[in-house]
Amino acid sequence: MYLILLPYLLGIVFLTAYFLGGNKLLAYVADFQSAMLLLAICGLVFVLIHYFVKEKINLFKTVRANIGVDRGTITRKSKLFIKKFFSYKAVWIAFIILFIFLSMAIKPGVFLKYEPFERIYRDYVVRSSDFDSTPSRTHPLGVSPAGQDILTNLAFLARSVIETPITAALYSIIIGIALGAMAGHFKGVIDRVLMIIVESILAFAPIMLFMLVLMVFPSKDIRIWMFAIYGGCTLAKIIRGEFFSLREREFVQQAKATGCSEFEIIFGHLLPNSLSSIILQTTNFLSQVIMYDAMLAFLGFGGSGWAQYLGNLFRSYQGYAFRRAPWAVLFSGGFLFALIISINIIGEALRGAMEVKENA
Repeated sequence: MYLILLPYLLGIVFLTAYFLGGNKLLAYVADFQSAMLLLAICGLVFVLIHYFVKEKINLFKTVRANIGVDRGTITRKSKLFIKKFFSYKAVWIAFIILFIFLSMAIKPGVFLKYEPFERIYRDYVVRSSDFDSTPSRTHPLGVSPAGQDILTNLAFLARSVIETPITAALYSIIIGIALGAMAGHFKGVIDRVLMIIVESILAFAPIMLFMLVLMVFPSKDIRIWMFAIYGGCTLAKIIRGEFFSLREREFVQQAKATGCSEFEIIFGHLLPNSLSSIILQTTNFLSQVIMYDAMLAFLGFGGSGWAQYLGNLFRSYQGYAFRRAPWAVLFSGGFLFALIISINIIGEALRGAMEVKENA
């Protein structure tokens, strides 16, 4: 049980050294998110080395043996999963949209005709120009009220719109697995205490809770951890429920009878059989973070680069400005809407494919 907590105990030591600045080896860590990701990797690598090298446990063999299928069955089910997943026509459209977003995030220069946030039209030119006209070949998505090319700004900020959700999702998976595994496997006092904490957090409406937290702690680091903790609590409840239904299964009881360690039971028997629920929840969580980030930015609570830019753009185009040039909001908001819908489509396709795989 205590070895499962080792990565997080190492994390406390890592963060203490990071904030005190006493360890020169940590000088290359750029920010708090990088530090947390590095500590998680270091802790998990330490645990894996301990079990795979020192105790010589073949966890992958354990996983395959105790799911109750042989290699041929796994291959057949994998083919069914892939066939069913790509049978959804909307998935191909979703992948194209995601490819465009990733291209903008990785190589924004391809889409940049101007400098980001460059005022192409100055005040004295704006009054005599047609910058509020419909999108043209020169400005495919139009020009903002500040005289900036909207496509250029969105391409430049594309990395930020996926950076926050992915970072928060990684942290939520770590938090959710840690809390859900301990609550679902060890039961008793641990389960009751953890569930009281989880239920207390989930009792709040998400947007109200986020607004309250950001009013007290207006920080980017706190923003990411706020999303991660809320998503981790939701995932913890799902994993706990999965563990409750799996721990009485025959293969788990046999593992206990043969003297398997708690680590083997959790990571070799219970967690692999809960992966489908974890994947589905993570895809839903990604789209939720993007949506909440944009909502908070519109309400004036800041956000990632793209969310904050869209929030400011939407506020500046309220009323008469929106009626005069609605495409500035519709195209910009459409980019965000397309990203959220694409992630949801992939999540639903994963759900359908996993149901076919489990019933095969």
